[in-house]
Amino acid sequence: MSAELTTADRRRGGERAPLAMLSELRALAADHPHRARVETWNYLRQLGSRQDREALRLLFGEGDEPEGLDGKLEGQIVGKLFGIHEAALANPLMKIDPTWRGKSFDARAGTGLNRLSPIAAVVMPIITAGHLGLRYVDGEMEGFHFDHAPDIGLIEPRVRVRPSITVSRSTTTRRCARSRSAGPATRSSN
Repeated sequence: MSAELTTADRRRGGERAPLAMLSELRALAADHPHRARVETWNYLRQLGSRQDREALRLLFGEGDEPEGLDGKLEGQIVGKLFGIHEAALANPLMKIDPTWRGKSFDARAGTGLNRLSPIAAVVMPIITAGHLGLRYVDGEMEGFHFDHAPDIGLIEPRVRVRPSITVSRSTTTRRCARSRSAGPATRSSN
């Protein structure tokens, strides 16, 4: 993260520091969208690495429901996974390779899929107890298809999000898991 943004975050201190940083990042985006994108991802990684769930909750509450989700969007897992049994195996792997790269949306169909790094072909059947529904496309693994539509978030502060119902397409297992989108998405440069 750039020195001036890191300094601004520390200088403001206290509970509202993430909202002050958000204001700075939004102002930066008006004139320098690429730099703002990089700085935003860096800031989210920093919050995740220190497991600052309160700061992430504040930022989530300031997000708007993303509109026009169509095509490839980048993403990152922020912090450690929790609340799911796969976390015990996935968290150590994410230290080596973050694995998840983002989502691809088909706005017209209301469907999408997750994009993962190539190592997912080997590790996901182990982590997810036999999920074999991944395919290799353009240097990434694709799978974990989902349907999506606007709704109220399942966690506080219950803002409007685009939750997805993930449907495993594996022939050996068929399970559904509710996931939560953390607000505005960033279009991939690919």
